[in-house]
Parts: sequence; C-alpha cells; structure tokens
Amino acid sequence: MENDKEFLILSWAYYDQNIWYARHYFPTALSKYSKVVYIEKEPSLISFLKYPEEFDRIFEKKDRNKHKNGNLSIYSPLPRLPFDRLFPIINKINRIKLAREISRFMNSSIKENLIILTFDFTALPLIKKIPHSFSIYYCVDEILGYNMDICRKDVINEMERSLVKEVDLTIVVSDYLFKKHQKDARRLLKITHGIDSELFGFSSSVPTIENLQGINKPIIGFLGKIARNPVDIELMKFILSKRSQYSFVFVGPPLDNTVRELAKFNNFYHIQPVPKERIADYIRSFDVCIVPYVRNVYTQGMNSLKLIQYLSQGKPIVCTDYPEVTNISELIYIAKSPEQFVSMIDVALSENNLEKQIIPRVQFAKDNTWDSKVLNLLSYLNNI
Repeated sequence: MENDKEFLILSWAYYDQNIWYARHYFPTALSKYSKVVYIEKEPSLISFLKYPEEFDRIFEKKDRNKHKNGNLSIYSPLPRLPFDRLFPIINKINRIKLAREISRFMNSSIKENLIILTFDFTALPLIKKIPHSFSIYYCVDEILGYNMDICRKDVINEMERSLVKEVDLTIVVSDYLFKKHQKDARRLLKITHGIDSELFGFSSSVPTIENLQGINKPIIGFLGKIARNPVDIELMKFILSKRSQYSFVFVGPPLDNTVRELAKFNNFYHIQPVPKERIADYIRSFDVCIVPYVRNVYTQGMNSLKLIQYLSQGKPIVCTDYPEVTNISELIYIAKSPEQFVSMIDVALSENNLEKQIIPRVQFAKDNTWDSKVLNLLSYLNNI
C-alpha cells in the first residue's frame, strides 16, 4: 500500500526493552508502510529508586537519536519531572518540554500530513503544541487498573477523558474499552492485538531449551508479567497443589512477591524474561499454555497479547473468564472456577496433538498479524 503519511508515535515504552507489547509491535509494523518517528518513554527523575535499571537511562550520556531502519527513527527523551500523575500542572510542563524536544529533533521535517499516535494518556498538552493533520489515541488497557506509583485515579482518569474528547480517533483493543470511550470519542475503532509473523510462524518442531532441561513433562506454561495484578495467585496455589505431577513454568519479570509465594511449591519453576526472538520456542516447549488472571478493573478491559502468541503455535490454552476471551471461546478453554481450571488442564493435555484443534488456532493467528492491523488502520484513514 502506497502511503505518504508520516507518524509520530508517543510510545510510553522503551524500544530496546526486553519485553515487547502492542506499543512496540504496531509501530514497527507501521514503519513498513510509512515513516515513523518513535518517541520513547521519558524516565522520571526518581524512577531509578524503584527500577535501578533506569539509572543509566537518566544519567548516562548517550546518543538520543537512533535509527532502526530507513523508515523508523527513534528518539530517547530527557527525563521528566516526577509527580505528574498527581498534579496536572506538572504533566503539562513535562509534555511542553517534550514537545520542544520533538520539534528540535524533527526540525523542519514536521509536515502537514503528520499523524500523531499516542499510547500515552497524558499526551494532550503535547499534541496541542505540535502541528499535525490527525491525532490518534491508541488505548491498550484500562488505565484505572494500572498499579502506578504516586498517582491519583481521578487525575489520570480526567487526563484520559480529555485526550479521548480531543483526538480525531481513539483505537481500543477490547469491547469493554469500546463501550467505555464511546460517549467521549469523536471516532472509535477496535483493533485487537496481532502477531509478528516472522517471530511467531508456526512450527511443529520442539527446540532444545537449556532452561527447561531437567524439568519433568508435562509442562504447563505461562509467559508475561508475574504479579498479583493480573495473576490470580490464590488460583495458582490451588492449581499447583492439585496437580503436583505437572510442572508449571512461568517465564517473565517478577514484579512483586508472587514468584516467591509460588516457588514454595516444588512443581513451580520461574525463568527470567527471554528475548522476543525466543518466545515462540518456549511456547512450542509447553504442553498447555495458561492465562490464570484475576477478574478485576484491569483485566476487564484487557486483550491479552500472549493469547494470540500461544495460538500461533497451535497450543491448547486454559484461561480464566474475563470479558474479551469470550470472543475466541471456540479456540480456548475458559474456566469459571478453580476446580474447572484444573480439570480443563487435564482435558487440554489429552488433545495437545490433535490436528483438528491445532489448525484453527494457527489459522486465527495467521489472520491476525500486526501487518494486517496496520493495513486496517491505513485503510480506515484513507477513507475518512
């Protein structure tokens, strides 16, 4: 698709971080069809107090202008003032500061056809400062469910509502978020998560993974953030106790004491986050994949990226009952109680290699690549 649009992406993420989300995959796929300027997250001046790894991002002198490929350029902003989720005036100062940085970075390349796409719900003051032809808010989560430090729910809720009212288009990933923003949005478009077809192409071969050597089969696997929000720790304790003959492998960053609690069970194994290039290999090594999420404010708006990644390898999936999974109920097992979750793992193991089950899962993933999501958006914009 020929396209003369240029996108400024306010990502609210670091492009080089180990774990990728929609705010990484979508802009990267978009750069195949349009010029993309990717603005990384600004670390807070005090964020290193909780996240020591951010110390270098704040204080290390480095080249803030990066180029990934011909169409994708990346800018790493200077740190922002803290407490901007508490006081709107501080957020306004931060956004104006960032707008000036972006203007200097892009210099005279800011064109009339520039489209600003923000994953950051605080971006409205910035959007007002940069000339553009169209603005988009890409809402990937229910922000009121985030465990953000030093914030006020009423402040962040008002920031998001003001943004939705102002931008030309709001993209959402779930039916819940569609209903939430329907009243305020000028235009509303649902785009669910996809897969990178190069990273998640189907393969029936199971690679040898050193981290999994010595772990008894069957392996029940989970990929993602490991924390009480969204993992249902009490559910997991129940499952671990009821199926001690199964090995449960969780791959991802431990964000609280959840791993310590679950590690008390001999059949629980934790592996630190792996590069996105290895995720599919781990999924292929699992016999059953699980999504043991609690139903709360956060998960009610969720469209889980890991689900489609699991499906891309044809794996049986057992998932707790949260709203968006009902849209693919024919492809997964949805458990409504702890006892049912355990029994569904047993059933899923029994049909792990059934071709009639694998084919529709893989096909669903093939039909939902990030490229197809990007082309959906570009087609929508061309028809406005």
